[in-house]
Amino acid sequence: MIVTDCASCFAALQDSSAFKGMAVMDLSSLLHELLAGHNLKKIDRSITYHDPCHLAKGQGITAAPRKLLYRTCSDFREMPGADSCCGGAAFAFYNYNTSMGILDKKISAIKETGAEIVTTCCPSCIMQIRHGLLKNDLAASVAHPVEILAQSLELAP
Repeated sequence: MIVTDCASCFAALQDSSAFKGMAVMDLSSLLHELLAGHNLKKIDRSITYHDPCHLAKGQGITAAPRKLLYRTCSDFREMPGADSCCGGAAFAFYNYNTSMGILDKKISAIKETGAEIVTTCCPSCIMQIRHGLLKNDLAASVAHPVEILAQSLELAP
């Protein structure tokens, strides 16, 4: 089995003929399963989640990251249009202006939640959303759900 914390890598591994016959699993899904039945300390921060296109639309994985977040934070806020693209990945490099228009919509949805932390399972989305938050002078931070789990387990600040 191959486990990855990156939505884009997950999609690439699933589609690669070099890995046919091997199971590929999202890290959030694996951790949710492994930690079933364990009580986790909830961090006291408001959190929202952005569905990466490669994970949600490409692989159909939307529930596991949220379940992990519900177990690790006391104030999960569902974002309107959470499954809408953030305009990131390679798209942002080749179509910057269009990408920024898409990102502006995502930032508006994040603002609507009032969340302190935006989480997502894709490094490209993390960079894109962080760019949008900085560009709009918003104080929210961006993290992978596994970083929130690490805080819950008191493995990270």
